[in-house]
Amino acid sequence: MMFPNNDKISIYQLVNIQILAMVGVGILSLPRILSEEVGTDGWIVLLLAGVLAIILSYIYGYIIKSFPGRNWFDILSINLTKPIAYLVTLYFFIHFILIAGFITRVFIAVVKMMLLLRMTPRGVLLLSFLLVVGYMGRKGIETLGRLAEILVVPLGIIILIVFAISWTEVDFNNFLPIFQTSFVDIIKGIPKILVSFLGMEVVLIFGEFTNKPEKSSKMFAIASTVVLILYLILNFSVLGLLGEQQIRYLVWPTITTLETVNLGGVFIENIAVVTMSLWVFIAFTTVAPIYLSGGIMLSNLLQTKEYNYLVLPLLPLLYIISRWSNSIADVYKNLHIINNYTSFGVLVIIPLIVLISMMIRKTHKAEE
Repeated sequence: MMFPNNDKISIYQLVNIQILAMVGVGILSLPRILSEEVGTDGWIVLLLAGVLAIILSYIYGYIIKSFPGRNWFDILSINLTKPIAYLVTLYFFIHFILIAGFITRVFIAVVKMMLLLRMTPRGVLLLSFLLVVGYMGRKGIETLGRLAEILVVPLGIIILIVFAISWTEVDFNNFLPIFQTSFVDIIKGIPKILVSFLGMEVVLIFGEFTNKPEKSSKMFAIASTVVLILYLILNFSVLGLLGEQQIRYLVWPTITTLETVNLGGVFIENIAVVTMSLWVFIAFTTVAPIYLSGGIMLSNLLQTKEYNYLVLPLLPLLYIISRWSNSIADVYKNLHIINNYTSFGVLVIIPLIVLISMMIRKTHKAEE
């Protein structure tokens, strides 16, 4: 659906943005995290974390549809008072900028390893990528919505086909033993896997732009369900091909899995290169909405009428964050710290506090 300005997107475009924002870089390392946490029982933790993500998405939608046309800062002000709204908005801003920066660093590392010569300057790649992200942010939410609408279906079909090809080589012994993980360890693993659904929180920021907020709860939950199914297929393919012990020692087991898929006799035999080329689009559509969300949060903090012109000045900050880590090990270490201090709060704690406040203060009924 087309709109005359860049301040409105359809609910379906927002769902597509949500899906692509969630998948992103997490798809590369998720099987390793699952194996490290609970071994071959990773599918159990993934399923539970996915159900939690679906419930949270439904809650996000409920909040959005209860305050149609209101931005996230206004919703926070109504339910938590304006001073607290400023603090929470700053918290969200820091979260979005840090996550966007470190995801960009992972993107650059993968592109250099898979698609370019090792001697390619990292700074050149980084600058090129950030300029495209900045341009997308400057064009606004509607352009992002159109791009997501174009990409999500073809990328999903290609990913499913590639993993379906790998199923011919799956060793079902790699899924054994099952139900060996204690209940306590499974519960402990859920928060660590929930961050693989990071990106779904952007709907809280973009909710003000959707044309049909009344459909938000159902559509956001459907988006998380789609990502959960994709992650289950991914884990099945990677674990079935590589096995738990091998996955533990791989930084990006998904890439290794793709490299094992060989289409003998076909024009393109190394399907990993083709798939990773397509993954560039996924990485871009992960960083762009998170970065744009950061720009909108800054706009809310400064109480400006437009957010577009604040996006480009944030590029130097994103560049510095992206260059902060010297190695991929440092990147994931820093991401772990961010997840501990901001991600769980953004995904779970703050939305639940807003929901409880809505129920106690009856603000949702007043708005409805």
